[in-house]
Amino acid sequence: MGRIAALGIGIVTLTSGAVVPAVADSSEGVAQTRQAQSGSGDATGVQLAKGKLHLYKHTYFKGAHIALSKTDKKLKNNGWAGGNADNAVSSVQNKTSRSVTLWDRSGKDCNGPHIKIPAHSEQKKLGKMNDKTSCVIFH
Repeated sequence: MGRIAALGIGIVTLTSGAVVPAVADSSEGVAQTRQAQSGSGDATGVQLAKGKLHLYKHTYFKGAHIALSKTDKKLKNNGWAGGNADNAVSSVQNKTSRSVTLWDRSGKDCNGPHIKIPAHSEQKKLGKMNDKTSCVIFH
């Protein structure tokens, strides 16, 4: 059983050596507590799905984003509000157990400049591949 300690501005639940903020009400609060417990949120507080590749419009995991779970050879068919993800990806979080390659050119055989993203990793900036990803292949 965890212990509950009262602090000046809130309540914190201590469990298994981890400090997890307790949230009193609302379904949004429950989601925030689960996120804090699992560590599955991104820098903006967006709930991230495990087993997905998260592509962000801006560096440092900011702005619009989409989540993929399989190869997508034409990102222009996939996108976020206000546009598609083709040639618009600037950072990536790979929450999968598979490595992923981001390619500059789409089509049957994705090719051209590329960057490989290892399993369970992230890239805050994509360098030469910034705003150039058109194809995503899971390995």
